[in-house]
Amino acid sequence: MALKKDKQKEMMVAEHDHDSSDLFWKILESNLLGIAVTDEVGDINFSNELFLRKLIETDCPLDTKITLKDLATKENESNENHKLIFNNGKENIRVNIFKTGLTFSQYLWIISDSERKPIVHSVSIKNLYRSFLETTFELIFKSSANGKIVYSNQLFLKNFGFECAKKIRGQDIRVLFENESQYFALEERLKTETKIEGEVVLFRKADGSRLTGMVNCKLSVDHRGANVFNWIVLDISRQVESESILKSKNEQLAKVNHQMEKFLYSTSHDLRSPITSILGLINLVRLDSKDQAALSYIQKIEVCTLKLDKIIRDIMSFSRATYQHESSERTDLELLIWRIINGQMTESQARRIHFDVQCNGVIPFFGDANRLEIVIENIIRNSIHFYDVNKSRPFVRVSVTVDNEKASLEFMDNGIGIGKQHLSEIFNMFYKASHLSKGAGLGLYIVKETLQKLKGSISVESEIGFGTVFRVVVPNDKKAKLIGRKLQLQHNS
Repeated sequence: MALKKDKQKEMMVAEHDHDSSDLFWKILESNLLGIAVTDEVGDINFSNELFLRKLIETDCPLDTKITLKDLATKENESNENHKLIFNNGKENIRVNIFKTGLTFSQYLWIISDSERKPIVHSVSIKNLYRSFLETTFELIFKSSANGKIVYSNQLFLKNFGFECAKKIRGQDIRVLFENESQYFALEERLKTETKIEGEVVLFRKADGSRLTGMVNCKLSVDHRGANVFNWIVLDISRQVESESILKSKNEQLAKVNHQMEKFLYSTSHDLRSPITSILGLINLVRLDSKDQAALSYIQKIEVCTLKLDKIIRDIMSFSRATYQHESSERTDLELLIWRIINGQMTESQARRIHFDVQCNGVIPFFGDANRLEIVIENIIRNSIHFYDVNKSRPFVRVSVTVDNEKASLEFMDNGIGIGKQHLSEIFNMFYKASHLSKGAGLGLYIVKETLQKLKGSISVESEIGFGTVFRVVVPNDKKAKLIGRKLQLQHNS
């Protein structure tokens, strides 16, 4: 017999971890007698502390060489009480061994110095175990080597739709399987593995409907020495149905997202084209008209058109940030920032601002250049739109530091600033912190959403009348670490 404490409670029922099985083992654990439960080859399924304490250093019996295999071949042993004497180095220990006749625990070992007490406890524990089988949350049944069902608990009968045990006892086990081939595959595996755990099986109930179960099965020997298959099934039909519904809804959601992506992309581009034409016609009217009243109307049309153009550009940025596939490429951040700044020079406000860009470090940056461009462009546009006209030298300074792990970007301006009461809200959709805002309040929301895609972060500090500082951190791809190490080795050499 192998006395291995790390094998305690490796019962198949414990695999599903229900309260009923816990209660059963707790009762055995607290018993005043040393108790162990073993299978037909002597491996311990359970032993309480007293049993282990008494026999922890014991290897073999003193007065007999009878093994469990020998006991399994004896006749009329269902009521026989086998006794073995062990020695733990200090004293002789009498152990009474009983055949249980239960589904997977073939032997009950009880330490006692009394002849009567072990027999009483054996009957009590058998009854307790049978009670456990009928109150557990698992569907339990047993089949013989020739494929006949020989036992089923009440929950099995209820879930499979059988009126009583007589209706199913003696039937071919294959009537329970939706696919017979799955049963034969399990049977073949059990011949070599002796135990299967966590297998998902599709069963057929008495009315022909389906039941999905997570199955544990063990091949063992009953009290007559015959092979028997012990099945424990956890009904997961509802979970599987819920997963199927969830999968279907996810597919529908993915389809809607794809349609939304196409709609946003198509609509924003279709709207941008006539707006560009309107702006061009406005410039032509300015050149041809000398009527001041007409020119003032034209200016108002231009302001409204530019506002609409900004909203459409924000929608396009949101579409790109949300739906574009992620990518990673080497990006010259200084070149990217200057390209974005130069792209804003069509606005008169941008031409009044002094821009300064500083990049530190020689480590290259690898990341999603398209999404990073969206972040940088929205922050710089924000600085331009909210510059302070009263400052003699408005500026926007961008500092970039790149290391093996991340790129850190700091955007500092001396614009009108943001009130402290607004700082916790400015990244929300449609939020406007100033009446001077020309857009729909999407810019900083798009920045936040885009950085979440990049697994980056953003923070802000601001003071009314002094300006604002945005700090952005974006992870550097693994490629940069390899190149960075190579550059460091070259520098050291």
